[in-house]
Amino acid sequence: MTRRMPMMAMELITLHICVLNECSAETVNARDLHEFLEIGRDFATWLKARISQYDFFEGEDEQMYFCTI
Repeated sequence: MTRRMPMMAMELITLHICVLNECSAETVNARDLHEFLEIGRDFATWLKARISQYDFFEGEDEQMYFCTI
């Protein structure tokens, strides 16, 4: 059973529904997230640090997806 969280009255960052490995998933645009969090570093530096910090593997933990909005 899937539990859904209640919708907030105001959307803080746009969520996109994408199909990943035949399952629906809520995703966000990394650049939008970076802007929303008001990170002091440029996007590329911030993203590379997050990938390193959390031991992401290209093609497994992060991928580029184009979703229909």
